[in-house]
Amino acid sequence: RLTPVLDSAGLAKWPTGLSQTVTNEHVNALSDLYSSTNGCEWAWYDSIPGVPWNFTGYDPGSADVTVDPCLSEWEGVRCDCPSSSICNIVGLNLTNHKLNGYLPSSLDQLSNLISLCLAENSISDIVPSSLGNIMPLQVLMLQSNEFTGSIPDTLSDLTDLRWLDLSRNMLNGSIPDNLFNALDNLGVFLVFNNHITGTIPSNVSRLSNLTLFNVHNNSLEGHIPSFTASNASLTTLTLSFNVFTGT
Repeated sequence: RLTPVLDSAGLAKWPTGLSQTVTNEHVNALSDLYSSTNGCEWAWYDSIPGVPWNFTGYDPGSADVTVDPCLSEWEGVRCDCPSSSICNIVGLNLTNHKLNGYLPSSLDQLSNLISLCLAENSISDIVPSSLGNIMPLQVLMLQSNEFTGSIPDTLSDLTDLRWLDLSRNMLNGSIPDNLFNALDNLGVFLVFNNHITGTIPSNVSRLSNLTLFNVHNNSLEGHIPSFTASNASLTTLTLSFNVFTGT
């Protein structure tokens, strides 16, 4: 594990022979997340590998970024390093780390992110529509927070998405009609224990990889879509405590 040293001016510098491996945009996005969710109050765990996030000497307006979460092995940050000088942040897992605030729209600057897990915190406000710009995203777990507003229709652009968990929040509005248009890889869809209204989009029946679908305890209405042979992988379907009609 490597940490920068302070020069005579009090600025962080990497030891001789080492340089920053991540892009400025990635570090800026993490800084925005840290600031918008009161990072100084986050919880850190000895049982989880890595060190607490540290932005000492960091200037987001500078082209010379002196913070490197991959070289320093920050807790909850997973990196993929194809070479000694290039690392991509591919995973964030800050489950139950006492995040409190809102998610910044700049998270989409983490353009290589495959997994984003921020469950069991106290994050409020809306789910940013900009998350739909993180094209490699396969796992999005935001359950057990205090999100309000509706499910962003931009999530329909995440064609690699396999696991979407927005359960146990305070989401309202309807499930976007276009949400399932291109989510061919979606296997898990969990939005139970929210305040979602409207109907379940009929094109949910086209999701051939769907294994788990749970919309329990919302205010969904109308007819239940036909879960047909195209949903052959479906093992768990939970629709209880809604106001569906028909047979």
